[in-house]
Amino acid sequence: MERDEFTSKHSFLEGYTVESVEMVDGKENKNGQQCVILKKGDSQYKMMVTLKRGKKEDRAVILRENNTLFMELNYVNDEANGELLVYDEMGILVERGYLKNGKRYGSFKTFNKDGEVTKEVRYRNGVSIGPLKESELDGFFEEHNEKGETTAISQFSSNGVDRNGMCYEFEGGKVKRKSLYRDGLLSCTLMEVNGDTMTEYDTDGKRVYEGGYIYDGKKGLLRNGKGTEYTDDSALYVGFFFKGERSGDGTLFDGFAPVYIGGWKNGKRYGRGKEMDSDRKVLKDGMWIDDVFVTDDFVKKLKIKVDTVEYTVKNKKNNDANIQSFFIPSTFQLKKIEIGKMCFRNVTRFVLDGLSELESVKIGKNSFTTGNGKLITVQEGSQFCIMNCPKLREIDLGDESFSSCIGFQVKNLPSLETFRTGNWCFFFESTFELRSKTEIGVIDKTFHPYVQSSWV
Repeated sequence: MERDEFTSKHSFLEGYTVESVEMVDGKENKNGQQCVILKKGDSQYKMMVTLKRGKKEDRAVILRENNTLFMELNYVNDEANGELLVYDEMGILVERGYLKNGKRYGSFKTFNKDGEVTKEVRYRNGVSIGPLKESELDGFFEEHNEKGETTAISQFSSNGVDRNGMCYEFEGGKVKRKSLYRDGLLSCTLMEVNGDTMTEYDTDGKRVYEGGYIYDGKKGLLRNGKGTEYTDDSALYVGFFFKGERSGDGTLFDGFAPVYIGGWKNGKRYGRGKEMDSDRKVLKDGMWIDDVFVTDDFVKKLKIKVDTVEYTVKNKKNNDANIQSFFIPSTFQLKKIEIGKMCFRNVTRFVLDGLSELESVKIGKNSFTTGNGKLITVQEGSQFCIMNCPKLREIDLGDESFSSCIGFQVKNLPSLETFRTGNWCFFFESTFELRSKTEIGVIDKTFHPYVQSSWV
């Protein structure tokens, strides 16, 4: 008889020893009833099991020395698989659970003499895993050891036992790796942490990133700080990251040649940067907004200086075809922007981001709207973005301004008190919402682009 199930760690019969093995009936040792004498401590037991072609199959029982029933179980292809029932000396069921490949698996319940559940323990590969706790990560659950330390945060199969999907594994209470599991089996390791460095791999085991990281309770392991992206073990990007995205200064490579050197934000080229060909010839040098090059240096053309406090534009100005973006660098000290009617008619991207002194923005009727003034047409790739301006109190948009725009983003404006939109602003947006935290709570406002709306 194979003795692995008695010596194997975490086997349900771990700690038992085999005293003797003999066939009860059958002419051959490979078929018939087999009797196995087991011993644990001072107690002796007898297992009765059927052999078929030398392998244990079907129902088996383990009896005490007085021939009373101790355990009932089932074998499949020489492995204990299926329900396990344990009885006390009075013949009362005291424990029920399931075995998988000879080890406790899933939920095991303990009963009192009245059949009431007194304890329930979950097992994986013969090891108790304790109750699961819902994680901040959506769809993930936490596992803890006896000290209360987190050992894993994982996705699970419907049985609540097998890891199935992504799993963050911890050692000493700190995240150590991110792995992919399929039906309880490790498929591959995707991220490994060693000190301050995280190495990330694709599903084929090839390195795709190495550098700084953070662990976010809601998002998991993220690239953060200085790092390098790889393709076929060659650098693709060298630079800075913020919460998983390229952000800050960085260089994009094509082979060994840099093809872009400059600023990044949210994974896209943003701010000042240079694009080059493989011979390092500069193709574009200037400002970028979300991977789009600002054709002309906007602030130079309009003579806006770093120390300009108020920027005012009269009616029907700056409608040149080559002015396609309105972007002011975050280093500028503008406090007030006021633009008249029918201005910047060819601009498709309006971005105010990180202007620390900005207090007021007023846009006149029919400005930043493409078309002939009678027919409103959608402008693919258009953008309206005002964000990260801590002193901004007022935004006022005249009728039909930004009516062609389909990208709307307003956030991180803690001082915002007034937001007004005229008729037909953002014509192709169904609705959009503003949400602000104030001293008296949270204020929500839904805007409808077809009619005048305001939030004061």
